[in-house]
Formats: sequence, structure tokens, C-alpha cells
Amino acid sequence: MRIISFIVCSCLVAIADGALAVALDESTNFPDGSSQIKVRCQESGNGANCGIYASGSAGEKKIIDYPDAPSNISMASGVFVIDLPCGTQCSATYFYSERKGLGGPFPFVEAYDVERGVVLLSKRNPLPMYAMFSKQSRVVGEIALDIPQGMDAFASIKEVAVEDHRFVITYTDRAGNVSKIRRRVPILKGRLTR
Repeated sequence: MRIISFIVCSCLVAIADGALAVALDESTNFPDGSSQIKVRCQESGNGANCGIYASGSAGEKKIIDYPDAPSNISMASGVFVIDLPCGTQCSATYFYSERKGLGGPFPFVEAYDVERGVVLLSKRNPLPMYAMFSKQSRVVGEIALDIPQGMDAFASIKEVAVEDHRFVITYTDRAGNVSKIRRRVPILKGRLTR
């Protein structure tokens, strides 16, 4: 009798597990934004699927399909910054504006200057700068760190800030000293930001 009860109970749990889906339906509420970002996720036994939507005066449109919910959504100067997890010490960052559309994904984002439309990555040395909304993913500038050849740039970086349209990078140099380097964020031509 105990075996039959266990089998029946196990079958009910399996059926309930397959039938139930965990749903997430959230929206940003930035007071200065004419548009907002909505996240809708469905999770079942087969994994998760999340749709990320831009909602504004023109209605709602899906901008990203991703297997997980964003880890962070922020807004800077009218541009949404959407961080999506992609594994250990990894995230993919997208930028969205109603006027310029979607930019990204960018891995290893250290900093960005939204007003100039430039993002700084630490995936290699010299650190590449990309136009946020470029369809060609062209490098628009680089910042060389004084680190040993083959060392991961992101491992040497202590802090990155944006001050007066300059990337300010504090890092450990090849001699083991903490160094600071400042580089002006380039002003992009109109063709690179489309």
C-alpha cells in the first residue's frame, strides 16, 4: 500500500511540475522616461524564456529574447541600460533608446558615456571603445593599459569612472603599482551612432 501511495504521489508531483510555469511580468517606472521597459518571463521544465519589451508612445515592441531575466535595468540620459547574466563573471549589456533603437550586446562593459554614445569594454588590452548604437560594431578608440602581455585586462582593473567625458581607469600595472589613466571619450560622427 505504501508503494502504491508513493507512486500515485510521485505521478501527481510530476504532472503538477510539468503543468505549472513560473511567470514574471515586471515593468520599470522611471519618472523621467517617455518609455519604459517591460520584462515577461515564462519558466517551465524546459527552461526559461524572457521577452524584453520597450513600451512608449508608439506602443509596445519586443526588443530582446533571452533565456533569463535582466540582472539590472537602469536609465541614464534617456537611454536604458539592460544587463543580462550569461554565466560566471559574465554579463551582456544592451542599450536602448526610442530614438536610436537597440545597441549591443556588449560583454565585459566597464563604463559608458551615454551622452557621447560610447561604451568601454575590458575584454582585451588595449581596451576597446565602441559606439553604443553602431550596427557595424566598430571600434571608435582604444585605451592601452601598462599590463603584462596576455594578462586579462578586466583582472587588473580596480575601478572605472566617467568624469567630464573622460574614462578614468584605476588599475594595477605590470610593476604591481596602482596606476590611474584618463582618456577623453571620442565624439562620434552621426554615421557611427545609427
